[in-house]
Amino acid sequence: MAFVILQPKQGEKFTEFYLLGPDGKASNYPTNLTVGENATVTGGIVNHEYATTSYRLLVRVDNNTIHEGNITLQDKEKVEIPISFTDATTREKKMEFLLYKLPDVTTPYRDLHIWYQVA
Repeated sequence: MAFVILQPKQGEKFTEFYLLGPDGKASNYPTNLTVGENATVTGGIVNHEYATTSYRLLVRVDNNTIHEGNITLQDKEKVEIPISFTDATTREKKMEFLLYKLPDVTTPYRDLHIWYQVA
């Protein structure tokens, strides 16, 4: 019985992946921009994998990479990465946030997206 108390059962392994608007909340994402206007979205990652885990974050608009980088997090560690962008062409756009759990860089482990209009 002492082993059970000292070694609690491991829960589900997962990674939180979320987006925050400019006010630091999961709302008010930049959805209506004018040409050349600067906007920011924050991508958050929290490691609940019960081990140190390495990730690759890729942010794309129209298949053009606007941000990429590798992140290594300890178990329960969190990082929030501000992604600033501007756009010079008018129309509706999809911004994709792709999180890969390394070493796999072919299939996203988690993915999110937002739509925005540039006028």
